[in-house]
Amino acid sequence: MSEKVYSIEEIFNKNIDGFEKSEIEENSKIDKEIKKTGVVVYEK
Repeated sequence: MSEKVYSIEEIFNKNIDGFEKSEIEENSKIDKEIKKTGVVVYEK
């Protein structure tokens, strides 16, 4: 788990799923779901 994800979990006291954009295959099922329902919390 990246340091950023861990920090977000601590701040909000919630477990989250965090992904680097490079980990997501374009047009995969998860890519489509993220584009449909995902919320960007931190973007560089």
